[in-house]
Amino acid sequence: MHEYPFSIVEHEYFVDFIKSLRPTFPLKSHITVRKDILGIFSEEWKRLYELFKNVNARFSATMDMWTSNQNKGYMCITVHWVDDNWCIQKRIIKFLHVKGRHTGINLANVFSSCLHKWFIEKKMFSLTLDNAAANDVCVKDVIRVLNRKSPLVSDGTFFHVRCACHILNLVARDGLAHIGQAVLNIRSFVILVKCSPLQKDEFMKCASESGLDTTRKAFERLYEIERELYDEALIPKAEDWNKATTLGQCLKRFDDITNILSGTSYPTANLFYHNFCEIKSLINAWMKSDDVTIKTMATSMNKKFEKYWKWSNLALAMAYFLDPRFKTKAVEYKMMRLYDPNKRVGSILNDLEVAETLVANMTLDEIDDMV
Repeated sequence: MHEYPFSIVEHEYFVDFIKSLRPTFPLKSHITVRKDILGIFSEEWKRLYELFKNVNARFSATMDMWTSNQNKGYMCITVHWVDDNWCIQKRIIKFLHVKGRHTGINLANVFSSCLHKWFIEKKMFSLTLDNAAANDVCVKDVIRVLNRKSPLVSDGTFFHVRCACHILNLVARDGLAHIGQAVLNIRSFVILVKCSPLQKDEFMKCASESGLDTTRKAFERLYEIERELYDEALIPKAEDWNKATTLGQCLKRFDDITNILSGTSYPTANLFYHNFCEIKSLINAWMKSDDVTIKTMATSMNKKFEKYWKWSNLALAMAYFLDPRFKTKAVEYKMMRLYDPNKRVGSILNDLEVAETLVANMTLDEIDDMV
């Protein structure tokens, strides 16, 4: 996590630390440590390879890219599947430094090469990515390569899944960009307090000794005590706090749904459609608000939401209406609530009819893979 080298085991202070815990602990050189770790990795790789050979389900992969504090680009590839006991499984199959530019073609080559090494390229169902432009190119190239080796389910119609949490983050950020001025005084006041250890201690004292249970009251109490230290023009007014409270309540649902969709111990595909419809319903309500700030925020959010909503993977809606508790009637009901029945609903329901046709033409094994 901290990118420490193997040679840390020979550092003077690390050695002193280990000896303070257990003086007789046998310390090894960095060469021995490296050899042992690579030996463990090799054994685990062989064990996982044998496991994949016996997996009869299809794999869904996630691929993430980020830049380290050494300014190097790294890729992490994780595969997910449901085993014979209907338990969700996941394994990291590749963590590597990606050299060169992170173009879509370059990312696709690295990803496809990784699948080939594990011999799972014929068992793939989907790939989940964030919404970077290069990833669109990457997915198209991966689909082309995989279809050439073994046809994907419905020729890859359901292969590309856009990260739902990343979409929510982008939607929320677009909204926040338009409300920064509304909470500017509160932000400035918080920064002033955090930048001074003395003021921060005084704030904590106000919050604890006075029995104050809200941030607003604690800041107001601090201002009363240290009035001469602050510019009155920067002190948040009652209307600033009220507006921040209202905006916080609006954005709280984004956080709740992000946490739900970020779950790793339960399926989330069937939760996507319902929760995104809820977000859309909230945005529609906010756009009718009498508060200009909330209305402006919601309008910006809606524009970003619609952009990604039309690109949503149909498999996620299918996971919802394949649930016998809901079926297609639930999807139709939600669409009628969110959109003008005379405009977009017709095209959306037509997409679902296409999806139903695709399902009807699938084999039972392919449907099991999706569910």
